Amino acid sequence: MKGFLRSTAQKLGIYEALGVGLARLQGLKRGIHIRRNGDANFQVSGPGGRSIFINNRHAIYLADMVSYFDFYHGAVKPNDKNEVHYEEAAWQVLSNGQPFYFTSYAESASTLDLYFQLVDIKPGAVVIDVGACCGLTSLEFGRVVTDSGHVYAFEADPGNFAALEKNWTLAGVTNVTIEHLAVWKESGELQFQADGTAGARVSAVSARQDSVVTVRSITLAEYIASRGITRIDLLKIDVEGSEVEILASSRAVLREFRPALIVELHPVHDVWTTDACRKILEEENYTTRIVPQPGTACPLLAATPRPG
Repeated sequence: MKGFLRSTAQKLGIYEALGVGLARLQGLKRGIHIRRNGDANFQVSGPGGRSIFINNRHAIYLADMVSYFDFYHGAVKPNDKNEVHYEEAAWQVLSNGQPFYFTSYAESASTLDLYFQLVDIKPGAVVIDVGACCGLTSLEFGRVVTDSGHVYAFEADPGNFAALEKNWTLAGVTNVTIEHLAVWKESGELQFQADGTAGARVSAVSARQDSVVTVRSITLAEYIASRGITRIDLLKIDVEGSEVEILASSRAVLREFRPALIVELHPVHDVWTTDACRKILEEENYTTRIVPQPGTACPLLAATPRPG
């Protein structure tokens, strides 16, 4: 039913307006107010005089800004008016004092903390980061694995990749390889819904069909073979709904390399990918567990290979 209502609202051209209205109602219950400014962008105002500003083309994320207001406001340092501005791509200062370039709303250092609680990444490790966004996780993985290890980071959204490249250049690292590619079940080209946020995704798994671009795609197996990679310690996948296709097409990789995995789970056409991802991994002799994640309803699936 939800899928039918969504598709009907999209056909009528009221999907975004309906979403904004629902976010406003949700906000009123929490003491959070949403309004448009003179530039038509949105201001989300919460307790303590705090505000978050986002671009009107990212209105679909207003509900998340309401539900996880403290998370999004606290991800970066606010200005002297206690405002956090995510309307355009910009340099921000993370809560830990680190400068970072984001296309829109920021990734959070608290998410990184959770990753390192789930997986013990050591110097010399090889990490594949599928869905690197602006590069916060990839570059931190690179710092931890040191020059004796390596990170391969993939990002398909053109705006996100440009931000990733800026952050990678500033970091001056040589042990992180960045790739403007979508990891997918087939190599070639595919349609990608690119809105310059962490929510950008392959069109086939997206309810939205705005800002669609054509991007190059590659299977994980083909990339590994082309690079001559002989070891993978961690495979991190955050691809906004494409996780089932990637895991299903990477069974041979899982069997050969036996990496630990961290997979962010998502709803695709109103069905969560949780069961499908767990089924694939458990069939490949992995132990799995579901872990709540700060700032989002999307949990993480942590998986480790069983011995033998």
